[in-house]
Amino acid sequence: GINAEYGGQIQNQLSGKASESTLPLQQQLLLCSVAIATAKKNGNTQESVTLGKLHLILNKVCSSRSLACPDFSEFVDMTGLLESRGLVSVKRNKDKRQEKVTLRIQCKELELVLEDQTLLSSIMDNAAKFAL
Repeated sequence: GINAEYGGQIQNQLSGKASESTLPLQQQLLLCSVAIATAKKNGNTQESVTLGKLHLILNKVCSSRSLACPDFSEFVDMTGLLESRGLVSVKRNKDKRQEKVTLRIQCKELELVLEDQTLLSSIMDNAAKFAL
């Protein structure tokens, strides 16, 4: 499946050799937000979330860290970049805010990849605060 094909590739993209990620911080936060929005108790699901709801979650995550949150059009661009890397999939809709985003890697795998980055793992540990 997808994890077998992309798992190692994603791990390399996200963790990088010098333990610095190749993804900008805001895209990593967005990825965490998708994981938070689609996570179930077992941490393994393929549910989707609308762009509108996802943007609200990202706002909560950013403000909890005193970081600027991207406006909606910037946010849509960031989602497109994650989609082009194969990390999320987006189901198109006439109304942008109703487009559905799905995480294409398992939440557990994402947590392993982000584990060494304190900021991101603390967001994942406090996921309940950000879920809508």
